Amino acid sequence: MAASMLFSVTAFSQVPAEKIISMTPGLPSVTQLLDCYKAAEDPSHNTALEKDYVSDFLEAWDDARSKISDMREASKGTGIPSDIMNAQTQGVSVKQAAGMTEADARKLAQSTMMGRLGSMGLDAGDLAKMQSGNLSEAEQQEMANKVMKSMGGISIENIQQMQGMTDEQRAAYMQSVDPTGEAARRLAASEAKSAKEKERGAALMNLANYDRNIMDGLKAGEKMKDDARAKGLDIYERKYRARVRELENGMKQAIQDGAFEELPAPGTEARCAAAAERFCQLNYQKFEVLCKFYEEYIPVWRNAITGAMEHFKTKVMDQSRNREAFRSKMFAQTRSTEYAAPAFTPDAIAMEYFEISRDVVDYQLELPSDME
Repeated sequence: MAASMLFSVTAFSQVPAEKIISMTPGLPSVTQLLDCYKAAEDPSHNTALEKDYVSDFLEAWDDARSKISDMREASKGTGIPSDIMNAQTQGVSVKQAAGMTEADARKLAQSTMMGRLGSMGLDAGDLAKMQSGNLSEAEQQEMANKVMKSMGGISIENIQQMQGMTDEQRAAYMQSVDPTGEAARRLAASEAKSAKEKERGAALMNLANYDRNIMDGLKAGEKMKDDARAKGLDIYERKYRARVRELENGMKQAIQDGAFEELPAPGTEARCAAAAERFCQLNYQKFEVLCKFYEEYIPVWRNAITGAMEHFKTKVMDQSRNREAFRSKMFAQTRSTEYAAPAFTPDAIAMEYFEISRDVVDYQLELPSDME
């Protein structure tokens, strides 16, 4: 296992989330998006734009993206604060782990595993038997006894003997098998260690729950876009497709009648010219129908984008800040690298907010067409 797998520590930026959010350009309005659609798709090329709102937005967005990237890169510095770099797990600091070769990391993993087995009363031979998967019942019983003895100095047989005893009988029996009280002390120490491990497990589970909730929150933002697209296609199918299909069938007939004949055969010139004129009229009518559709759909799409942005900025951001506060508290208490590496930090959520804002201009759908 590579060091990067043993120690999940990555460089992180310190750019405030609010700064990133404030640099997001204002989104084009519904009217501006519709005007840009008409100017771009008008087959007659007669729709003029007072201002190319989409291009202006994309230019501002790209400029902000570049500045944010520069800021995040500059804020990394060495990447990880010195207190985290010097934090240790398994006797190795983050700084040392970052410089490990894969062979060194394997040795560390092996020694760590053997150390844990040793604390359980097991050895390399026991490990080999477990890895073989061919343990007999007697061997399993023997290992279980080793583990039990390492924990409290008593065996499974001792425990079985105490079943059904009264408290007085159990105390007398324990005195006979553990006259010095060493087993009892070791058992108490083992139980204390177990309680500490339970606390650690609960803390890591809490962190995992934060991660899952944040991931679900990010997916919910993407789902808003998927739902908007689905709604748009439904609107088109119910209200506009039949008319578009009718117009496209007429356009196909006009093509068959010679609408695009470059050199019409003698005597067909008038027919081809009439077909070309008919094609242009039908195509413009199709454009007008699609304009009506996008007039209805663009608000749905834009609302999905602004809704996702607000969702990221509030709910997901709150979860991110709570996660970071908990992670930071646990690291301060334990100095363990398990809590050293920030993830889903507020600035990362702010970047999700920023990135999804660009999708506002990607409102056009792949609509079904009969023009083939």
